[in-house]
Amino acid sequence: MKIQDASQVLGMPVADVEGRGLGRVVAVDCTSDPYTAAWFVVGLGGWRLRLRAVPAEDADWSNGAGLRVPYRRAQIFASPTPSEDGAQNLACRRAIEAFYAAVPVG
Repeated sequence: MKIQDASQVLGMPVADVEGRGLGRVVAVDCTSDPYTAAWFVVGLGGWRLRLRAVPAEDADWSNGAGLRVPYRRAQIFASPTPSEDGAQNLACRRAIEAFYAAVPVG
């Protein structure tokens, strides 16, 4: 997903494929091109902060109300937790990539 700057999406609400709110974007991991987001790290709503990384490539923000990702809430909650440096840690990134490669979109 093309972005102008991480601040463009930080704090943006995130919803699942069914439109249910998940939380807000707390970090963005870009590809080697700083204007292309690879992953959004989402702070899931609730009484304790839980982080999950979701692929940016299939996210949609055309409705103007935040990001919508093509995964169900349960799928995102079941995904691996990103390391403290987001999806930057190689082992963590591979685990997250493997998880979403095996999960059906939509």
